[in-house]
Amino acid sequence: GRETAMYGIVYALLSKQRLVTLVGNEGVGCSSLALAVCHYIKERLNTILSIDDVLYIKLVKDTSDIHEVLLQPLFEMLGDVGVITSSGASEQYSICDALKHSKFLIVLDDVDRLNHSALHNFLQELFGKSEAVRVMLISLKPFNFLSSSVNEECIVVEPLDNEWSARLFSE
Repeated sequence: GRETAMYGIVYALLSKQRLVTLVGNEGVGCSSLALAVCHYIKERLNTILSIDDVLYIKLVKDTSDIHEVLLQPLFEMLGDVGVITSSGASEQYSICDALKHSKFLIVLDDVDRLNHSALHNFLQELFGKSEAVRVMLISLKPFNFLSSSVNEECIVVEPLDNEWSARLFSE
């Protein structure tokens, strides 16, 4: 039921788009679709030249503090894969600096809980330092990222139709 949408998202991420936002009402399956896209890409990393690895962050804490919800977990993930080491600089600077020559796909799930301007500033710095990092946001509404070098592509995720819903729940 989601194959067409999935391939559309993969196409957007592998073309020139560096920021793709999946937009949909709560419960329609944006997170599941994003995970399927991540899995699809990870299985093909040896043949996909524009992405080296995928980092998926589910923003689960009940706070809008970008440091606690996003920067700290992302810093730790990058440390786990050997991309970043501890430094005296801020986490945001360290992350953006470490990613400047990388081709990661960073997926941020449930960005609605974050402070919008803090996320915008982080993305602005990330895209400014890196020419190849791609970001997929999962949100209830378009993020409306404004930048001279990066355009946001919004992909609306609709609920499954009755036939596919019935198939899903019968399995």
